[in-house]
Amino acid sequence: MLEFLPWFAVLVILCVGWMIIKRYPATIVLFVAGFAMVAFSMLCGAGGIFPKGVKPTGNALFDIFEIFRSILSKQTSGVGMVLMVAGGYAGYMDKIGAARRLATAVISPLKGISAPYVVMTVGFLIGSLLFMVIGSAAGLAMLLLVMLFPILRAAGVTTPAAAAVIACTAAFPMTPSGGITNLCAGYSNLDPVVYFVNYQLMISAPSLLFCCVCQYFTQRYYDRKDAATLVNNDTTATLEAGRDVPLYYALMPLAPVVIMIVFSPFCIKGVKLNVVTALLLCWAVCALIEVIRQRSLMSPFKDATQLFKSMGGMFASVVALVVCAEFFATGLKVTGLIANMIATAKTAGFGYSGMVGVFTGVVGFVTGLTGSGVAAMTAFAAIGADVANGLGGSVPGLQHMIHLASCAFRPMSPVAGVVIAVAGAVGMSPFALVRRTWFPMLASTLFAFMLTMAIY
Repeated sequence: MLEFLPWFAVLVILCVGWMIIKRYPATIVLFVAGFAMVAFSMLCGAGGIFPKGVKPTGNALFDIFEIFRSILSKQTSGVGMVLMVAGGYAGYMDKIGAARRLATAVISPLKGISAPYVVMTVGFLIGSLLFMVIGSAAGLAMLLLVMLFPILRAAGVTTPAAAAVIACTAAFPMTPSGGITNLCAGYSNLDPVVYFVNYQLMISAPSLLFCCVCQYFTQRYYDRKDAATLVNNDTTATLEAGRDVPLYYALMPLAPVVIMIVFSPFCIKGVKLNVVTALLLCWAVCALIEVIRQRSLMSPFKDATQLFKSMGGMFASVVALVVCAEFFATGLKVTGLIANMIATAKTAGFGYSGMVGVFTGVVGFVTGLTGSGVAAMTAFAAIGADVANGLGGSVPGLQHMIHLASCAFRPMSPVAGVVIAVAGAVGMSPFALVRRTWFPMLASTLFAFMLTMAIY
């Protein structure tokens, strides 16, 4: 019976892929899939089912839930806590108007540039850098539609070109305080700042600059091609009226990133600062500044609770998905599929480069079909370390590539939330928007892949 376990796992993966494409709740799909593989492995008498530190309960059914409990406990107190607090801090920054103030401060200088495609390219670069501190793709896009889009249009950038670059701004993950970054760093056994400097910046920063060039020529090409039929609409996107806050509030979203880099192995080595600690410290200081500025307690205290409200939302939307993805990965491991994949790759001469290409392609494909790459990315991240180690390759190199694919393929999906939001705001079809985004994103992903293979 043991020889059938890997084939059972393959069947389960196909079912999971079909259900995710059909938009079944990914969290429950991954949980059921993991449960099925662990249960079938127990029935077949497979060994090595229990993770390190987990002891049998004496009942097979209870054992399965004990395994899930151990994963839930580990992730909630580890990477899951980072995800929740990072999401909570982002929600608080939005609540007090700091995120909007930062966007206004960095976008305003573009008004002094008159060359349309230069303004567009620089705007895309600035928007992409804002993704370091504004972690929601759709949220960042809506902010840029209100603040950047009018500047681009005033400079002579066409509506489709402006919409396309705004939809692509969340394609390159680069931040040590991001939840998914910490997930990848955890699977790679690296400090988040070390992972950020040695892997994210090394790949994402050159890829972003390459994408800027692609955006310049792609949008100019389509503008010329569509010149006879081009319709320039102005956005009707609106945001809730922002608070009038001082300029120094623009530093608040950046504070955790700066503090983490300062107190890291690259600067002050004597102090070790946890990501959660840095975020909570900045939250407390910002709340204190709010109290001093408003000379009141009630309103700042109410706003401060936004951290915990957003944390709850992050648990339901992302942390639960990470937990179930690891449970799913546990099922893949106990069926022996991962070991078979590594052995087959070695026998076929596929190697590390081939597996990175396969993982990146699968995550990108699922992201393009579903509009979200979180489910595929978290599932593959959980098994990526075993595959990379088995093939003698770089674990963080693989982790970052699948993370980048889950972000870069999102603007290529006509069903992605960010594409639908941007297209709807400017009066375009999502398919017309994707027509302008697919080449810069695909070319940049291929560039990142080649760079990863060259460096790692």
